[in-house]
Amino acid sequence: MTIYRSARDFALQIHRQKDNRLDEIAVNGAQQAYKLGPCTNIERRFNGRLDVVPKLNLEDYEFGGVIDYLRIELTSTKPMSPINVFKKLRAAAIKPGWIKALPLPDETKRLATRFTMRIDDPTPASLHGRINAIKRMGDFDCDGRLALLEISIDIYPKARGDEVARITMTDHLRRHILPNPAIWRDVTTGDTWPRWVGNPDPKKAKPDGTPASAKPHYLVGKGETELCNHLARGRFSNRKPAPSNATTYFGCSESGRGMIRIMDKVIDKQSRGKGAYVALKPAERRTRIEVELSGPALKAFLGDLHVDRLHEVDFRKLRRRFFQFVKLTVPGPLPAAPGAPAPSLGTVIVDFERQKEISTFHVAGAVGLHLLQQHRAKNMRGRRRAALRHRGIALDRERQGLGNSGFLLSYAKLNAKCEDALRKINRAWNGGA
Repeated sequence: MTIYRSARDFALQIHRQKDNRLDEIAVNGAQQAYKLGPCTNIERRFNGRLDVVPKLNLEDYEFGGVIDYLRIELTSTKPMSPINVFKKLRAAAIKPGWIKALPLPDETKRLATRFTMRIDDPTPASLHGRINAIKRMGDFDCDGRLALLEISIDIYPKARGDEVARITMTDHLRRHILPNPAIWRDVTTGDTWPRWVGNPDPKKAKPDGTPASAKPHYLVGKGETELCNHLARGRFSNRKPAPSNATTYFGCSESGRGMIRIMDKVIDKQSRGKGAYVALKPAERRTRIEVELSGPALKAFLGDLHVDRLHEVDFRKLRRRFFQFVKLTVPGPLPAAPGAPAPSLGTVIVDFERQKEISTFHVAGAVGLHLLQQHRAKNMRGRRRAALRHRGIALDRERQGLGNSGFLLSYAKLNAKCEDALRKINRAWNGGA
């Protein structure tokens, strides 16, 4: 729901799903407030457009970056099951995480010689300590090869425990993020399309009482690479914005290009299958962005897949590809003030287009608005080429028009905050600035 306070500012109400239910309720006091103003960008394509300026004060939050967890590879001297590997490591006081088999062609997941071990909240000392302890056992070989890396940015309200401030930031990130389209546009390698996952349907619980898997809700379309007509026509009657307590995904683990998750972090150590979790204290609850790297994405970031690279690589390299945030612009001029003369037909059309773009942003965020603008630009190029052909004018070259950014602007302040958070990981792991 869009709430207009005046002709030149508006707010978007934030909702959440009720506990263990699918229906939603408004969060009292939680809104995204914006103000319309003249566009400050001097590029030609922004002529006649308006800046949509967020009113959220980023200085009310603390940004921090961490390596949330990683996976290292280890090999056994003889075929073993993952549970036996876990028991042996635990008996040696190594505190293993989840063990996963990586079977060779003549092996199975139940009996293999190659595994990965998860290490949560690693530090340089704890990581190298575990690797050295595994080597001393004699049953396993561990050369420090990385199989997976997850980097997180945690954002806390400075007033710890302020639920409205935390929920507002979670919703803010979800709306303004625009990761590199290479992460999520190609759906041939898995379920990469932008989506959110909320509560599972309580009516579909398993016979033993454990919850069923939650259904993914796509921000735009149904997971296709091409834009659906509903978005192009501004029809969102059957779509809702992501609830504040849902998790938003871009990309997937199987694609090899990385995956992004945005969540309202209020629980930890969750086991969806068992329905178990640990509730965080109010002061520990935060907004979190997680980036999971494996396969080609991890190789592209680190170069050499060895834990020693964590002491050398610059984590700020991830910012532009994964932690990219944008602000929107909408068609101008500014709406008429109350009591002004009746607007012209042209003004009415502009107002309609502006409301359509705001509605798109409300439901599908910057990603949806980006797709809408690219879709319109493609149609305009097609109509222009058809008109030129009809007039017998040669088509010398294909004009790109909007380029990759469309009518979106870099959210410089939020991007700088994320870069500072990634710099903190540099300091923890390699002492760099």
